[in-house]
Amino acid sequence: MRTETLTVMVVDVVGSTELVASASRDQLVSLMEDLMLPIRHIIHQYGGTVVKFTGDGSLNTFRSASDALRAAARVVEVFSEHTVLPSGSRFEGVRVALHTADLVVQDGDVLGEGVITAVRLEKHVPNNMVYLTGTVKDIAKTAEFEFASVGEIMLRGLSDAVRVFRLVTDPLSGIERGVYLCIADLLGMSRFMTEAPIETVNRTLMRWVALQREATADYGGRLRAIVGDNLVTTFERADDAIHALSELDQLLIEYNAERGDLPELRYSAIICKGDLFVLSFGVNGTLVHHAFRLLNQVPHAQKLISTEVRQDSGLPDEHFMLHGEIEGGTFYRIR
Repeated sequence: MRTETLTVMVVDVVGSTELVASASRDQLVSLMEDLMLPIRHIIHQYGGTVVKFTGDGSLNTFRSASDALRAAARVVEVFSEHTVLPSGSRFEGVRVALHTADLVVQDGDVLGEGVITAVRLEKHVPNNMVYLTGTVKDIAKTAEFEFASVGEIMLRGLSDAVRVFRLVTDPLSGIERGVYLCIADLLGMSRFMTEAPIETVNRTLMRWVALQREATADYGGRLRAIVGDNLVTTFERADDAIHALSELDQLLIEYNAERGDLPELRYSAIICKGDLFVLSFGVNGTLVHHAFRLLNQVPHAQKLISTEVRQDSGLPDEHFMLHGEIEGGTFYRIR
């Protein structure tokens, strides 16, 4: 047990409680992964620690108040721009609260009045906003951030009112620039989906989605859409997208060896780089349409990447083989 000065971040996904209450067991697993994986990735990206998930949100800590503010802004940006999950479930957005204090750290958990302050403050935060206490504002690099005073708020269980500020964030452009878009196409499913019992089809597709989520979990991938048996995923780095496909290959080897009454799974994939237009009900734009057109020309069970992705990759040359031109662009096959 030790005491550390940390910035606590409480994230609450608004509207997820109703989704959780009405979800089946399998739906619940998918729902939690769609909601919590992006949060975990953002927390880790900015040097934070996910202490625990709380059912409809998470409790996190940062050694740097400035990093906590950057992460909070990113969480709001990601969730407010995309309130429909790949499964079709809809939520209302997120609320984020920050407080810096001396905390007791024990067995991977954090304790103290600082945690209570952040948890209670979160209940006062409007949807898709970040509230922070005066302690966070005082120690952050204020030149990087803009704050608006909310005033003093009495929090339940605390004797004194707390100075509260709102983090001012830029309006969302609806565009994610320079993303690596991966579309994976499950092969040979057309006949199976028309002839097999619907329960078997459902189990197969759910397993396909689960394997994709597992493959991308360690590489910051985000499942953005499920289009039939095609899975649309985005990554922030070229090598993360490539490694995720390699991981998916290994998972499919294990699945196919022990698949029981489910069909063998094989897939083709394409990875391209570009700007993504984000809507409240999904992702769209030239990059998405172009990638789907290219996918139709990918040879059976091969995985291709564009020249831009190859140039951004730090992997050695032996990982790739020149494939040739498709629609005027040069593509490489992942070995």
